[in-house]
Amino acid sequence: MSTNIGDQAVRFLQDTRSPFFLYLSFNHPQRPFDPPMPWRSKYNPDTLTLPPKVGQLPPDAQKTCRNELADYYALITHLDNQIGRILATLSSRGHTNNTIIYSGLRGIDWAQGDDQPSERNLRVPFIISGAPGQRHGETDTALTTSADLAPTILELCNLDPGPGIRGRSLASHLADTHAPKRNTVCAQWDSRTRYARNERYKLIESTEVDSNALYNVLEDPNEKNNLLGSPKHIVHQVKLSQVIQTGLDGRND
Repeated sequence: MSTNIGDQAVRFLQDTRSPFFLYLSFNHPQRPFDPPMPWRSKYNPDTLTLPPKVGQLPPDAQKTCRNELADYYALITHLDNQIGRILATLSSRGHTNNTIIYSGLRGIDWAQGDDQPSERNLRVPFIISGAPGQRHGETDTALTTSADLAPTILELCNLDPGPGIRGRSLASHLADTHAPKRNTVCAQWDSRTRYARNERYKLIESTEVDSNALYNVLEDPNEKNNLLGSPKHIVHQVKLSQVIQTGLDGRND
């Protein structure tokens, strides 16, 4: 699948004229983990380090996990190869410095059994290159969401986003770290769970009461200490709950 998408992207870039817009959505790495050769042979399952939680499983289960992990790594390497082909084609066509490139992929939280809005699930790569006047070679911790992508690209292309578009353009922030930025973000995780986050705290609200939580994600990035209901932190809980209500109630997500 990744090879097919890569082939189509390369053909498009070789045949098209500027200006152009190309959207790519790779399915891998997702189950089933089925890397093609020779990528499958690049990782030896016996030499891979398993996460601590998986390392406590019985030997037969560990072997299964090692084989899956090897295939997972192989899929990622294969995907990197396809992206490399696309970048090389952009370079050969003279578009390296005037093309906006976005890359965001959570992949799969392998063998963790975690289907909650944890930091490891929410913090996905977000890379922009080639935007006019942008800062280069910097890592930015500003809060953002995938909804910000469309208005950002439209503004960078000098196009009017029109009324009703969700999200906030990041174009000014790409050039100036002091430009206004979000103080909070909120989203719906699934039909039962919603969350809001600011720079320090994250609130999870769910119809499953045991899943409700408040975490100090700066001091507790692995989210082990649930502060929900703590008198010391109740003000943060209330404020983030209001963010969820204001941002999501009535939107029929």
